[in-house]
Amino acid sequence: MSQMDINATHHDGASRQPMQLSTIIGTIVARLRASEPAAAPRAAMTDAERREARYRIREQGYLSDVGTATDF
Repeated sequence: MSQMDINATHHDGASRQPMQLSTIIGTIVARLRASEPAAAPRAAMTDAERREARYRIREQGYLSDVGTATDF
Protein backbone atom coordinates (compact mmCIF):
# COMPACT_ATOMS: atom_id res chain seq x y z
CA MET A 1 0.00 0.00 0.00
CA SER A 2 1.54 3.29 -1.03
CA GLN A 3 1.60 6.50 0.97
CA MET A 4 -0.45 9.38 -0.39
CA ASP A 5 1.29 12.71 -0.88
CA ILE A 6 -0.51 15.93 -0.16
CA ASN A 7 0.62 18.91 -2.22
CA ALA A 8 -0.20 22.04 -0.26
CA THR A 9 -0.10 25.33 -2.12
CA HIS A 10 0.31 28.89 -0.89
CA HIS A 11 -2.34 31.48 -1.63
CA ASP A 12 -0.21 32.71 -4.55
CA GLY A 13 -0.20 29.22 -6.08
CA ALA A 14 3.44 28.39 -5.27
CA SER A 15 3.80 24.75 -4.34
CA ARG A 16 5.41 23.76 -1.05
CA GLN A 17 7.32 20.55 -0.50
CA PRO A 18 4.80 17.66 -0.44
CA MET A 19 4.05 16.08 2.96
CA GLN A 20 3.01 12.49 3.50
CA LEU A 21 -0.48 11.95 4.86
CA SER A 22 0.88 9.90 7.78
CA THR A 23 3.09 12.86 8.80
CA ILE A 24 0.13 15.24 8.73
CA ILE A 25 -2.05 12.88 10.76
CA GLY A 26 0.76 12.28 13.26
CA THR A 27 1.21 16.01 13.74
CA ILE A 28 -2.52 16.55 14.30
CA VAL A 29 -2.74 13.69 16.82
CA ALA A 30 0.31 14.97 18.72
CA ARG A 31 -1.20 18.47 18.96
CA LEU A 32 -4.54 17.12 20.13
CA ARG A 33 -2.90 14.97 22.82
CA ALA A 34 -0.82 17.91 24.01
CA SER A 35 -3.93 20.08 24.34
CA GLU A 36 -5.88 17.51 26.42
CA PRO A 37 -5.87 17.99 30.18
CA ALA A 38 -4.11 15.24 32.07
CA ALA A 39 -6.47 12.61 33.42
CA ALA A 40 -6.93 12.76 37.17
CA PRO A 41 -5.91 9.60 38.98
CA ARG A 42 -8.94 7.52 39.89
CA ALA A 43 -9.38 7.02 43.59
CA ALA A 44 -10.10 3.51 44.78
CA MET A 45 -13.57 2.83 46.15
CA THR A 46 -13.81 3.01 49.89
CA ASP A 47 -15.35 0.11 51.79
CA ALA A 48 -18.49 2.16 52.40
CA GLU A 49 -18.83 2.97 48.67
CA ARG A 50 -18.30 -0.71 47.81
CA ARG A 51 -21.01 -1.79 50.28
CA GLU A 52 -23.39 0.86 48.91
CA ALA A 53 -22.76 -0.25 45.31
CA ARG A 54 -23.23 -3.91 46.26
CA TYR A 55 -26.49 -3.06 48.05
CA ARG A 56 -27.84 -1.11 45.04
CA ILE A 57 -26.93 -3.87 42.59
CA ARG A 58 -28.44 -6.55 44.84
CA GLU A 59 -31.54 -4.38 45.28
CA GLN A 60 -32.03 -4.43 41.51
CA GLY A 61 -31.80 -8.22 41.48
CA TYR A 62 -28.49 -8.64 39.68
CA LEU A 63 -26.68 -10.40 42.53
CA SER A 64 -27.81 -13.05 44.92
CA ASP A 65 -27.59 -12.51 48.67
CA VAL A 66 -24.97 -15.26 48.86
CA GLY A 67 -22.47 -13.40 46.71
CA THR A 68 -20.38 -14.72 43.83
CA ALA A 69 -16.86 -14.47 42.49
CA THR A 70 -17.98 -11.41 40.53
CA ASP A 71 -19.40 -9.78 43.66
CA PHE A 72 -17.24 -6.76 44.44
